[in-house]
Amino acid sequence: MNILLKQPYKILWLTIPLIFLICIFGWYNTVDLQLHDKYFIFEIFHLGILLSSILSIMGLLYWLVRNKKLVQWMTMFHLTTTLFCVVVLLIAALLISNTFVLLYQPHLLSNIFILLFILVIVLGQVFFLINLIISSIRNVEKKG
Repeated sequence: MNILLKQPYKILWLTIPLIFLICIFGWYNTVDLQLHDKYFIFEIFHLGILLSSILSIMGLLYWLVRNKKLVQWMTMFHLTTTLFCVVVLLIAALLISNTFVLLYQPHLLSNIFILLFILVIVLGQVFFLINLIISSIRNVEKKG
């Protein structure tokens, strides 16, 4: 718990090898997302590279602000939602891609499940940005 709040960048950077391991198991599998009249197809490997690069950038930002006082509950919310949702999203994408090929209803439910986790990840990133802004404002007020 203490390392999550004091050094969150280490947790984010340690999750990247786990994501690559999950992506190796799903090397040629795809994730199919249908949004209204658009149909998106992602390979799990490319999705893993995208998510691991996002985690590395967030880890870098946490490392850059390591001397600032961040809001603890926002940091915990951001880390837990981001890490949990990223890992569950990749595992679910790996399992769903092989299971529901031509069945409409399970494909629709899996699509809603994946989109829900993507929205939770985006919400966590909003909290991350708000946390950085608040810590920057506090730092300016302390100096001023």
